[in-house]
Amino acid sequence: MLEHIGVGINQFTGEIPSSLPRCESLQLIALSANKFTGIIPKDIGNLSTLEEVHFGDNQLTGTIPHSISNSSKIIILDLGSNMLTGTIPTFLGELTFLQRLLFGQNLLTNEPSLGLSFLTSLTNCRSLRQLQISSNKLHGVLPNTVGNLPTSLELLEATGCHINGMIPREIGNLSNLVSLALGDNDFTGSIPETIGNLQKIQQLQVYDTEIQGLIPDNICKLTNLGELNLMNTKLYGSIPSCLGNLTSLRTLQLGSNALTSHMPSTLGSLKDILLLDLSSNFLIGPLPQEIGSMKSIVQLQLSGNQFSGYIPTSIGELQNLVNLSLSRNILQGPIPESFADMVSLESLDLSLNNLSGTIPKSLEKLLYLGYLNVSFNELSGEIPNGGTFNNFTAGSFIGNEELCGAPQFHVKACKDPNKRTRFSKTKIFLVYILPSIALIIIAAAIAIWLLRRRASNTHLLVQENSLLYPFNKRISYYEILQATNNFSEDNLIGRGSIGLVYKGIFNNGMVAAVKVFNLQLQAAFKSFEAECEAMRNIRHRNLVKAVGRQRKSGGGAPRSGRIERYGILLMETFTRKKPTDDLFVGELTMKKWVSESFSQAVLSTVDANLLAREEEDFSEKGSCLSMIMEVALNCTEDSPDDRINMRDVVGRLMKIRHRFKGL
Repeated sequence: MLEHIGVGINQFTGEIPSSLPRCESLQLIALSANKFTGIIPKDIGNLSTLEEVHFGDNQLTGTIPHSISNSSKIIILDLGSNMLTGTIPTFLGELTFLQRLLFGQNLLTNEPSLGLSFLTSLTNCRSLRQLQISSNKLHGVLPNTVGNLPTSLELLEATGCHINGMIPREIGNLSNLVSLALGDNDFTGSIPETIGNLQKIQQLQVYDTEIQGLIPDNICKLTNLGELNLMNTKLYGSIPSCLGNLTSLRTLQLGSNALTSHMPSTLGSLKDILLLDLSSNFLIGPLPQEIGSMKSIVQLQLSGNQFSGYIPTSIGELQNLVNLSLSRNILQGPIPESFADMVSLESLDLSLNNLSGTIPKSLEKLLYLGYLNVSFNELSGEIPNGGTFNNFTAGSFIGNEELCGAPQFHVKACKDPNKRTRFSKTKIFLVYILPSIALIIIAAAIAIWLLRRRASNTHLLVQENSLLYPFNKRISYYEILQATNNFSEDNLIGRGSIGLVYKGIFNNGMVAAVKVFNLQLQAAFKSFEAECEAMRNIRHRNLVKAVGRQRKSGGGAPRSGRIERYGILLMETFTRKKPTDDLFVGELTMKKWVSESFSQAVLSTVDANLLAREEEDFSEKGSCLSMIMEVALNCTEDSPDDRINMRDVVGRLMKIRHRFKGL
């Protein structure tokens, strides 16, 4: 006469007794969350009054017994989180009173020839409310008949099942869906516009798929949506500004896509959102001031984009924020003092930006801050030493050459402010400008003497203005090598603390002094700047007009040179050619060759061993290589001011690698 047996959430072991089906009056069997092993009793179908079967979260093996279809009154069948094998039977459709069918997290498969036809059989279960098939070894296309499932269906979970093909438009027929989870599959195509018909949906997951295209504006019709997860797909285009109208959103995850344009300021209307992830996209522009309106947010992930400008001070109003990541962008300016108002902050990552100024001492007030990373910026001044800063290591601050502080941070010691000295204008003049002017005048005098001697021997009259002409055009390094006889000792006419001066005789008969700076000495760059400034202002018939080239203010010449060399290295790697190859003669350089081919035929420059037209992924590989070549060209712009900086090089190459990681 036993009707109910409930021993769930215990530590029972062993097999389910095979004699259990003799209890002919059983209506409910609840054995979930134990350690039962073995198979489901084959005669379980003899229980004609059975309504609920709870076998989930055990270690059951074997197949789903066919006899279970005889228990036609079953409304709940929970076989999830076991180790069941075999195919998902189509006879489950004979359980017409079924309301909950849960068999996710097993080792079940499907007949390859039949695809996911078992879903079609479930259209007979007109009271079905929950269907959970996630994490099984299924393969095949989601059939259009999924739209014929009963409109009573509220939950459809099919994550991690290797389902491929497109999401059928008919999915929009399931108008009572509250949760639709299709992530971690092999779906292709775009998100169907009919998704906007799911007016009651609260959870929508299509993460870790091959879905591509735009985010449809129809998603903004889902006014009850609490979670939208489209992470790690191939979506592109802009983020719809109308998402700010979905005020029920608690989680919005759009990271690891190819989204562009700006972060919509309307997202500030999501006052109850807890998690916002837009990381690893191609978003640009400044962060909106409205970001400070998301008062409830706990996690804000904006890393790996191309956000620029200053960090808005309004971000300090996010007093519930626990995790903030703005790393791998091109943000500039100071770290706002308002960061100290984010009293719940536990993790802060600002690395790989262009932030400058000091680290606010007020951050010592953040009592829960356990992780801080401000590495690879342009920060300066003293690292705070109070609060949780005592727990941080050198890795938090590396790549900021002007920081100073305690030895544990591996930075230079801070100077005693009472002993701090500055170079006076007089000292700068005496140390750099005066010796440089003297060296230039000496070199010019020697050059004039040599010029006059040559003129007397050859009876060649060179007028004053002819000295200026050769320097009005660009002189190549090769011409200078020839003129100085490969910088021969015989041509050496002067030696200073930061460089050498050589006599140069050019093909047109002009004789000139050629100064070579020692780039290993930082003073060389200051001297170069001072000399250029002096020569611009000095007027003398024996001194040519100086034209300053190669170089950013602030001593950037060596860094810019390293970036240019890295660009050339990228070109060498992917073209399998060297700048000294016979192909590059006269005006044609490797950079010019790649640059002229870039707009139309850049792939013709790529090493043939890397790409063949008959390859299956030819188009994607071509896009990948084109993007790499674009980075190389950005590194080798003629003007150092126009060259990309190394942080951006790293960021863009990481995005390229992430985007094409499947190749």
